Amino acid sequence: MMLVRRPADVELRVRDNGVGFDTQKNCHGLGLRTMEQRARLIGGQLKVNIEPGAGVTVICSVPEAMLGKATESKGNL
Repeated sequence: MMLVRRPADVELRVRDNGVGFDTQKNCHGLGLRTMEQRARLIGGQLKVNIEPGAGVTVICSVPEAMLGKATESKGNL
């Protein structure tokens, strides 16, 4: 896991060394969709990089300007 704060944004990277997964398969879970929705709610974006046989990296970046607004939000994330 790595958290990087830059002048324009903050980026969180989470990586595992598993086997990855196939995004073309019909998945019924809510995990990735929920993470993407929560990132959008705070003005950010979520990227998922899959390396078959080598794991997955999930990257969430949020613009610096949104950080104060996200912590002031009264909604549930």
